[in-house]
Amino acid sequence: MSGIVVMEQLQPAIASGVKEYPTLISKVEAGKFGVKNGEGFFTYPNGSMDDYIFERDEKLTCY
Repeated sequence: MSGIVVMEQLQPAIASGVKEYPTLISKVEAGKFGVKNGEGFFTYPNGSMDDYIFERDEKLTCY
């Protein structure tokens, strides 16, 4: 499920008044899916995405 579909389904529930997501749509159309391919709203480090995800999860679960 893409972020666009998720936002379309959540928007009525959160009623933020935002109806369009031009930045999200442009990222998806450009194939920038975040951690999945290393580029999106954030730039992810070069190297293995598995390594990055492992390090991220380690930081999140250390508390």
